[in-house]
Amino acid sequence: MFGGTTQLPRTEIQQIALRTMLTRTGPESRMFFLGSSGQSLLRVARFGLTYDEASELAAALRVPIDPTWDRPTTFERLATEIPGALTWSERHRGLYAALIMIPILGVALLLTLLMHRAN
Repeated sequence: MFGGTTQLPRTEIQQIALRTMLTRTGPESRMFFLGSSGQSLLRVARFGLTYDEASELAAALRVPIDPTWDRPTTFERLATEIPGALTWSERHRGLYAALIMIPILGVALLLTLLMHRAN
């Protein structure tokens, strides 16, 4: 919705990988389009996409689906298994949380001090 458009020539896509990551909030399914060296060229959330539908897409692109598609994984394993599969914020979750929370807490503290000073 807010992201840019990515276009890939069919010839760059060598394989499709389906993965389900186990997260604290529940399983999260994604589909990865892999290049010749196994790196992720594009990732797509798999909201309700079945294996059969992904298989049809792979057939249309004339590429195979990774045979380990049904193996649940974690972010840590996925980062080593498929280079480029995770965003910076997914690779550095603790740091990202700190970068987000510190300004929020700073603003909350500032507002609290300003309200307390006004009284």
